[in-house]
Amino acid sequence: MGGQLYLNNGQPPNRTNVCVSGYQRGTEDFALSNFDDNNGKGYDFIDPDIGLVHFQTSEHYLHFQKIKPEHKRDYYDTWKAEKDPLTILKGITEQSSPYYIPNDHHAYMNNNVFNKAWDNDKIFVQMQINAAKYQQSKEFRNSIQKSIELGDAFGDNKGPATIIEDTSSLKAGKKVEEEWGTGPGGKGKNILGNSQTAFAMLIKNKQFDKNSPMPELKTFKTTQVAGYYANAQTQYQQGVQVALTDVRKKSGKDQGFNQPDTSDLSPTLVQKTSATSIKNKQQNAQSFTTSPTPPQTHVNHHNPFQNLFSPPQPTYEYSKNRNQRLVIQNNRIVGYEFRRSSNSNWEKSGDLRQFQGLVDHFNQKRQRRSPDLHDKSSSIPQSSLTSPKSSQTPPKKGTSQEVSSAIQEMFDSKSAPKGSDIPVVSKGGMKGTFKMAFDTAQDAQTFKQLLNEFGFKGVSYYGAGEKYPMQHNGRELSHIVRFENDGNKATIPTEALDFLRIKLNDDEKVADIVEQMGFDRPELGNRYTF
Repeated sequence: MGGQLYLNNGQPPNRTNVCVSGYQRGTEDFALSNFDDNNGKGYDFIDPDIGLVHFQTSEHYLHFQKIKPEHKRDYYDTWKAEKDPLTILKGITEQSSPYYIPNDHHAYMNNNVFNKAWDNDKIFVQMQINAAKYQQSKEFRNSIQKSIELGDAFGDNKGPATIIEDTSSLKAGKKVEEEWGTGPGGKGKNILGNSQTAFAMLIKNKQFDKNSPMPELKTFKTTQVAGYYANAQTQYQQGVQVALTDVRKKSGKDQGFNQPDTSDLSPTLVQKTSATSIKNKQQNAQSFTTSPTPPQTHVNHHNPFQNLFSPPQPTYEYSKNRNQRLVIQNNRIVGYEFRRSSNSNWEKSGDLRQFQGLVDHFNQKRQRRSPDLHDKSSSIPQSSLTSPKSSQTPPKKGTSQEVSSAIQEMFDSKSAPKGSDIPVVSKGGMKGTFKMAFDTAQDAQTFKQLLNEFGFKGVSYYGAGEKYPMQHNGRELSHIVRFENDGNKATIPTEALDFLRIKLNDDEKVADIVEQMGFDRPELGNRYTF
C-alpha cells in the first residue's frame, strides 16, 4: 500500500519510526518510484550533453547518463520509443538488445572495469530527476509534501521525515534490491529514498519550487546538496532503518523475493499515520493492540536459563570519519567493523591494529565516566591517548557527523583545479571579526551553516542584499559570510576544513586561509583519512 507509516518500536511516533513509503505500482506514493510514468505522460529532462529529452520514466534518464556524451544522439530515439524501463534496464548489459551499451560507448567503463565514479554521480543525477518530477507531477509533489509535513509534526526542527523505497515486494532478480531501496530485511542503502528526503529539504528551505527554471544537472553538484544527502542518509541509518529492520525481522518476512510490502504487515507491527495524528497525539505505542509474536528461542538444555533474557542490542563507537566502528555490548568491545565508503555496507575486520586509536578513545571516554574502572575489555593493548590541541566548540545536538565524509566522497573526483583563489578572507572593522567572500551563493550558505552548527558568534550572510562587496583580482565578490573568532577557538572545525580543501584543492592555500581566519595552521598531508 505504501503511504505514511508508523513502525512499532515501542515509542510514540517520532523521527526514528515514521516514514513515507512508495514502491508498488498502483499504490499510494508510487510517484516516488523511478518506474512511475506520470500517468502515461512521461517526463522531460535537460540532458547535460544534448539538451531537452523526453522519456517515459525517470529510470530511462538515469541509465541514459551511463552513455558517453558523443554517443547519446545515436541511442536517444531508440530509448525514447521504449515504454518499459525494465526492458531498458535489462538490455543495457545484453549484447543482443538494441539498448545494449558496449564498453567503448559506456561513460563508466575503463578497460572493461566499471568505474565507481558512478556511485557518486548517480546521486546528483537522481537529485536532478527529483526536481524534474516535482515540477511535472502533482502526485510526486504531494508525496514530498507529506515528508515535510510529517517532519514539521515531530516538532524537533530537524527537517522532513525519512522517505524509503520499500523494495520488499520485488518479485525476482539476480539479488534482492538493497542498493536503491531497503530490501526485504530493511538492510538496504535506500539511495532513492535518501535522495528524496534530501530534496524535500530543498523544498522546505524554498531553494527550489514548481516555477523554478527547468533543473539542470550542474545545479545540483554543490556541497550543499551533498550535505543534505549526507544528513538524510544519517537520519535513515540511525533512525528509521533500525526500526524497519526490527519490524521486518519480527514479521518473519525479511528474506528473499516477493515479500509483503511493509505497509501490508500485521497492524501489530505497522500502522498508517499522518501529520495531523502525530500533532494531536492520537497514536502511541499502545495503539498497536497486540504485542508482536516474539521470535522462537532455542533452549540450551544444558543451561536452560541461558536464553531467558535477550542480550542487549549492541551500540557503536564511530571513528571521526565514520568509516570505522567498534561494536559495544555491556560496555565492552565485542567487534570491529569498517566500510569502504559512506555508501558501503559494514564489514567485519580482523586487522585490529587499524582500530587502535578508536579503542584508546573509547577507553578514555569510559574511564571519564567511571574514573575507578580498571579497563580490561579491549583485545588491543591500551595506549595513552594524546589529544591534539583544540578548544573547538563541538557541533550542536543534531548536527550530522557524516556531512564531512560524505561531501568528500561525492566531490573527491571533482575538486577545484589548483590555482583557484576563492574564497578570500579579510578582517572586519572590529577586532576578532572576519569576512569571507565566495563566488557562489551555495558555497556561502554552506559555509555559514557549518559555522552556525559549531556555535560561532556573529555569523551572517546577506546574499543579494550585500551592501559592501569585496574586490578581488578585478572581480566583485558579493557572497560574503561574516563571523567572529575572538581566539577562543584554536582549531577550525573539521567540516569547515574539509569544505575548504574541496573548494581549493591546494593544502598550502587552505592552510594560509585557515590562519587568516584566526585558527591554528592545519597540518599538511593526506587530505582525507577513511
